[in-house]
Amino acid sequence: MAPAMRNPDFKQYINLFNILTQKGQRTFIMYLMMTHPWEFDGTVERSEETFKKIKIPFYTGSGAYAYTYKLHWLGAQHYFQNVDAPKKLLFTGPAHLERPFHQFHDEIIRWYDHWLKGHDTGIMNEPPVRYWLMGANEWRTGTDWPLPETQWTKYYLSHWETLSTEPPRPASELGAAARQPDVFTQMPLTRTTKSSACDT
Repeated sequence: MAPAMRNPDFKQYINLFNILTQKGQRTFIMYLMMTHPWEFDGTVERSEETFKKIKIPFYTGSGAYAYTYKLHWLGAQHYFQNVDAPKKLLFTGPAHLERPFHQFHDEIIRWYDHWLKGHDTGIMNEPPVRYWLMGANEWRTGTDWPLPETQWTKYYLSHWETLSTEPPRPASELGAAARQPDVFTQMPLTRTTKSSACDT
């Protein structure tokens, strides 16, 4: 529990931090998610098998929220990939939606009018994926998720806690240097917010 109590993503949301201080006495699922960030063996596999059994029209999505990426953002992607039924996916930006979701009221009505009342609202004529692209700050659409046009790039752990697109050189090429740390000093202040003290 101590690592979760130190997590800055949890500390900035008082409602989450309170769940931790109450040690799971309320909202136990959130408490478990924060204190055990990795799923127990077999959980994802069992869930994905369940998704494949869904045969009714399916609309899912999430916002890019800092502390619920595991529950919502990743979950929505897995749902969409594994459900074999008429489906749509919506990814909003990082801000939480108000409840009830009045920002997407019209979208919700169009979906239910189409599937429950048989009205031709045109919702299934639109691309199945709609997402808010942060940085560009605009809505975009896609035919599937992950987007078919995605250009995948491999990243590797590198020095100074960074990532690199260059694969690491084999240890056989580096010799003794492969076992050496970068340096025995503090990372430059322009690259870290951490500080270290040295005994003299």
